[in-house]
Amino acid sequence: MIYIHDLLSQKHSLVICASERRACRRVPEDHIENHLVALDVRQRRSEAKGRRCAMLDNKIYWYVLFVRTGAEERVAERLKRNPACSSFRPFVPQKTCVFRRQGQKSLFQKICFPGYVFIETELPAAEFISQAFPVVYKLREVYRFLNYGNESDIAMRDEERIVLSQVFGKESCIEISMGFKEGDSIRVISGALEGKESKILRINNNRHEAVIEINMFATATLVSVGIEIIEKTDDFVVC
Repeated sequence: MIYIHDLLSQKHSLVICASERRACRRVPEDHIENHLVALDVRQRRSEAKGRRCAMLDNKIYWYVLFVRTGAEERVAERLKRNPACSSFRPFVPQKTCVFRRQGQKSLFQKICFPGYVFIETELPAAEFISQAFPVVYKLREVYRFLNYGNESDIAMRDEERIVLSQVFGKESCIEISMGFKEGDSIRVISGALEGKESKILRINNNRHEAVIEINMFATATLVSVGIEIIEKTDDFVVC
């Protein structure tokens, strides 16, 4: 005689066995391969996101100090020697100028932006302010940081920094450009102004200088840089 509860128990066991068999079925190899590909894609995306975050963490910032004219190099040197400023790279942009006398040409360097000291660092504004201000404002030659109308908004905009860094070059010095006249315009063939003819406002041939306009902290700034205009012939170019 079979009782109802025995039948129910047997039915429950059969259900369990069936589910176990379904769970233990062999997974097709193409399913495994697709799963591994999906895992690889997710891993690559995660690694790419990590690289992007690292790039953001290593972003370069420029800050500009307004100092007493003539004290630029001294302020930059004091900041370099201060252990609290080890993560800063203070620099004073220079420019190479041409001087001609009695047919002899000589080159010399001078400060490009009198009264300003640039600081390069990876610290964003908030961290930079907390580290730099206690040190910087102890220097008597320092007046203030340039800003965009707010005392905490002192990091130079990327678009301005990129243009300036291209003009400065690797050594933070604007090298002499060389160009020739094409009708009423100037074509620059070498130097800091190559490809940047649109920034030239005027040229002083006697002083071998070009006046260019550069935006710095949302203000148009006029800068004179060295340039030599040469004579172009059909066959060759001569000075």
